[in-house]
Amino acid sequence: MDEVEEENVKATVSLNLADQFFSATGSEAFVERTMKEALATLKAVAQNGATLNEKPGDTSLESSVGDLPDEPEMTEVEGLDKYIQVGIFSYNSEEERYEISKLVPGETKAQRMTNIGLLLCYVNGGAVTSDDIKEQALRQGTFDKKQMTQRFAKDTRQFVKAKGAVDDDWSVSLTVQGKRNVQVLLDQMLTAAI
Repeated sequence: MDEVEEENVKATVSLNLADQFFSATGSEAFVERTMKEALATLKAVAQNGATLNEKPGDTSLESSVGDLPDEPEMTEVEGLDKYIQVGIFSYNSEEERYEISKLVPGETKAQRMTNIGLLLCYVNGGAVTSDDIKEQALRQGTFDKKQMTQRFAKDTRQFVKAKGAVDDDWSVSLTVQGKRNVQVLLDQMLTAAI
């Protein structure tokens, strides 16, 4: 295989330790570098006397090589690595964006949709569109079109809503209170994942 072909080869690796999922997708070099960092973290945990929740058959390793698009330059979000390592977020290289990988907490669908909006604004480092929220809400089983539009329009403590060209086309970004609330939410999800 020549040098150009080697650069275009893409890989995916998934690692499941006691259901604390880890996944990396992208070029072979990216996956190899990410996997080395994950293994170094596991070694550091083991050397410091910490333990993972052990279950029989709790380790699995899958890898595949295929034709996937290049990973883009990623916007650095402070503290994002620790949330990726425990599986709260993952990077979808095909769609070139981060996604929520864990079930989003909330007592009602409306509260879960709000939390989806908070998490997406955090992981994207800014505003997210109604379509992005809708897609994640559908994946989480919480989508309700009427409730979603009303929820984000009324929740001015956490979100700044900007209208698009049509009523269904809008985006939200976080207020100062929203930034505080997403940190509390992430801390709760992190604690539940450990």
